[in-house]
Amino acid sequence: MAAGNVRTASNTGRSHTVGLRSDGTVWATGWNGDGQCEVGGWRDVTAVAAGWRRMLGLPANGRVLAAGRGSEGQCDVQSWREMGALSCGDWHSVGVRSDGSAPASGNNRRGQCDVEGWRDLVAISAGWLHTVGLRADGRAEATGERATGACEVGAWSGVQLP
Repeated sequence: MAAGNVRTASNTGRSHTVGLRSDGTVWATGWNGDGQCEVGGWRDVTAVAAGWRRMLGLPANGRVLAAGRGSEGQCDVQSWREMGALSCGDWHSVGVRSDGSAPASGNNRRGQCDVEGWRDLVAISAGWLHTVGLRADGRAEATGERATGACEVGAWSGVQLP
């Protein structure tokens, strides 16, 4: 794979790696026990996200593709439309729509999918058992497992995308 043909080669799941080529096709390698590397037919993709045992892809039309393990509902993304960003945690998937709202799917035992009221988002990130969103005004919000302290972002302001 020539370096000039890859947009992003650093997105990884636990045991697999995904590369997004400049022509919008996707390559994946690694452990494929749940079919998470079966992305050979994906076309016109603009972004990818790798989670534990799954992969999400975002084509230019804003609809989401999924491959891999979905037994906890984390691949139930067929109804997601007008998406601008995606992220995979271990047990859940989240995204940001073009209107700044967020959908989530998957295991919600710790509240990590409780994002339906979030607005004005510009970015989102799914962790192991939590989700963090960044609002356009630079404030962060979080939901999910609180025992680890990973959700203690309520006082954060002025946060910028890297």
